[in-house]
Amino acid sequence: MRIHIEDYFGNDVIKLAFCLKDNNVSEHQERVDNVNNIAIEYGYSVADIDEDEQGEYIRVQQIHVVDDEVGGEEEQVQLILFMSTLTAEYI
Repeated sequence: MRIHIEDYFGNDVIKLAFCLKDNNVSEHQERVDNVNNIAIEYGYSVADIDEDEQGEYIRVQQIHVVDDEVGGEEEQVQLILFMSTLTAEYI
């Protein structure tokens, strides 16, 4: 399973890859729903399922943009917490 995390404007922030394969459509949808539930807690949401030369991946995008310095620091903290939670969930 691959997850691409983007900022509010669609710029790549980080790409994560986990050694998980879905055996059927229902497992895949459950995993996407779970990623979305986690993402929402940290200010992100699943935008869609996209595909590249390596196959499908979950595209997650930031929900809101913050323009000030304090908000930017908080965004970084939320991103780190989001990645940590995903890692704990899928490793």
